[in-house]
Amino acid sequence: MSTSSRQMNVFNHNMDDKFADLPLSSAEEEDIGDGRFIYKFYHLLDMNRVLAGSPWTFNNHPLALHVLQKGEHPHRVSLMKIPFWVQIYDLPHSFMTERVGIQLGNFVGTFLEYDQSNRDAG
Repeated sequence: MSTSSRQMNVFNHNMDDKFADLPLSSAEEEDIGDGRFIYKFYHLLDMNRVLAGSPWTFNNHPLALHVLQKGEHPHRVSLMKIPFWVQIYDLPHSFMTERVGIQLGNFVGTFLEYDQSNRDAG
């Protein structure tokens, strides 16, 4: 493995070569058993594109992705959470603030990010 590569741990049952939907141009796949795969990215841009495009599915099952940190064992990583964008409709205009977005995000899970560009979309 090159020192510039990035690793991502992926978990799913019965995954095979149908994983072609991910936009990978420079990655290697390694099956590490127990339904887990490691993808080694050689360009940070490719890894970020995959992460930004999530959530991903395989055979209508969600894929849990995790960026491995140095020294982290891929079989000991908990893959129990998947980030999702949540869009709330019919909020009064005065409630369409980042503060309310953070509160709603933390109500349904763990708030990660607020999309300011959607505030005036309707």
